[in-house]
Amino acid sequence: MKKETLLALCVIGILGVSLTSADSIRDLTWAVVDTGTTGTIMSLSGDSLSNLYYADSGTSSIKKYNASTSTWSQVSSWNDHVGTSDHYDASSSVSVMAVSGNHLYVADDGDTGWYSYYNGTSWSDAWFGPTDNTYSITANGDYMVAGSSGDYITRASAGAYVGREDLGSGTIVSVDFADGDTRVYWAYNSSNHVYKSTDSGATWTETTSLPLGGVPNSYAVCAIDADRAVIASGKNGRVYRTSDGGTTWEQAGGTFDTDGVRGIYVNGWDDIIAYGSFNDLYHWNGTNWAAMTLPDNESPMRSMVCVDDTYFVAGDDGKMYMSIPEPTTLALLGFGVILLKRKR
Repeated sequence: MKKETLLALCVIGILGVSLTSADSIRDLTWAVVDTGTTGTIMSLSGDSLSNLYYADSGTSSIKKYNASTSTWSQVSSWNDHVGTSDHYDASSSVSVMAVSGNHLYVADDGDTGWYSYYNGTSWSDAWFGPTDNTYSITANGDYMVAGSSGDYITRASAGAYVGREDLGSGTIVSVDFADGDTRVYWAYNSSNHVYKSTDSGATWTETTSLPLGGVPNSYAVCAIDADRAVIASGKNGRVYRTSDGGTTWEQAGGTFDTDGVRGIYVNGWDDIIAYGSFNDLYHWNGTNWAAMTLPDNESPMRSMVCVDDTYFVAGDDGKMYMSIPEPTTLALLGFGVILLKRKR
């Protein structure tokens, strides 16, 4: 008698193409954003598309992004409040801003600061003075650290003054906290000194000087963690990094532009975007710098943020650009069973 045996053969196949996106950030497509202003956009800050703001120095206004209409609108009660602030100087203009959740911190180029706990619907004074120009603010929830002239670091919580440290001589032009450890802060001053704090800004330690006697007129420091930070040079088109807490510094690639770097956006150790007096963006991938062209741009860029996987960069003359996500294709995984009959 012949027996029949069924054998199962599994077949796996891929239908379509693999799930893909842009090969790298260098492949991003950029679109012009209508900001509704011709003034200088000094600061972009936000943690989502629904919580994104810019500060316009031309009109001393704060505007919020509406993702559904791709438009910007004046933040409620801002103009009403600044005119009644005890320290408001009408000749001053908004210079820096930091946003974290419901918390907004804003400072002008005089000694005035404002704080909002309700996404800009109401404001209170957050004086960073006395008589100091505030050049940098970073915020983590309701906790804020600001750098100003006189080499002062000022700390506040929910708009209330916490403490102040004098780090030496010069101006704190940039301060940033590490996303992975919010107790870690790095700061940079106009005299080419770099400082680090590991206790939320209560105490600071100066690190080793930068190479070549420092970087002239540097504009930005980005903190990664207690060991790693990245600093953008001002006039010599260079970016320096440390991976040992500031003991040694290395240059990331060569000089990519001599017009000057105003800022950097750091995604990771080998994923850095630089912007500044030049009209394009430059990207470091761990091997080299490559230019990313912005459409019809003739203005220097001053600020950059990435929210919900979308990059925004803005600067002079009200110019702003946003990245357009690359289309993706879905990979379909096919699984099949073929039954084979064998006689014996």
